[in-house]
Amino acid sequence: MTQRTSHRQDPRDAKARKWRLLTVSAGLVLAAAFFLPAIQACNSPLVPAEMAYELIADGWERYAHRWPDYVSDLFGGIGMYVTAYAFGALMALAAAARLTVHRRWHKACSIGLLGLLLVDCAVLLTLVTILLATEGIPSLSEILDNWQAFLVFVVAPALVLAYVILTVRLRPRAFLCHMFVGSLAALLWFGYWFLEGVTSGNALYGLYLSLAAAWVLLVSTIGEARAVTRHSWRRTIWQLMTCRLRDATGWQGHCPGCDYYLFGLTAMRCPECGRPFSFDELGVSPETLGFTVAREV
Repeated sequence: MTQRTSHRQDPRDAKARKWRLLTVSAGLVLAAAFFLPAIQACNSPLVPAEMAYELIADGWERYAHRWPDYVSDLFGGIGMYVTAYAFGALMALAAAARLTVHRRWHKACSIGLLGLLLVDCAVLLTLVTILLATEGIPSLSEILDNWQAFLVFVVAPALVLAYVILTVRLRPRAFLCHMFVGSLAALLWFGYWFLEGVTSGNALYGLYLSLAAAWVLLVSTIGEARAVTRHSWRRTIWQLMTCRLRDATGWQGHCPGCDYYLFGLTAMRCPECGRPFSFDELGVSPETLGFTVAREV
């Protein structure tokens, strides 16, 4: 009972609460967009849920013995119609778990987020491998002509996979890094299809909602990371991008803005970056830092 009360009284948790509520809302919107029309096809609107069902249930009969085409379309369909929306649902569940202080639920959602990122990378990279095996290595001119697809299907999953590997060492805040890279990947993914849909005039309201929800998820993740670590927006984004997200109080006696060691000063302002500070913010006492007040002669 005491631990639960102290957790709720944590000021960092209170500041992060609004961002978690925003994550729940945006995640649910993204999950609901799975059942909404996203792109206008030739005969009828394309609904991601319907396309995923058709690929899984009726795909093998439709493609007969053309298994490379079937696997290629199935993996592409999973990447486009399933994982991005499932990520929104997991984000909402993980944020709800942090709101209710449900540790086991939160841990399960964090593992699910990591697994989903790895599955998405594996799906897209496998798709690229199949295309290379069936159609051969494209020329430089072909890559330049279709550079958007190259970035989405090759560069993006490779970067996400490298990012996940680098965040393994971030035990306390790794889940926020996974949420950041997942929401960023979702934003780029829906942004790619949004540009394609707008260019062809086939984008429908489901795609607009998906893009907006992915953008809100990215902002809310950065906002929560900033609230729990007590860094500036710029520093929080930099730490998320470089897999170095840590609490400001983790470096006791160091400036939260630039990490300068604040020992033996006479003014409560960092001499390196000029940022004012308080000892409560640093998590140390004035005596620990050898802080002395300059006396007037």
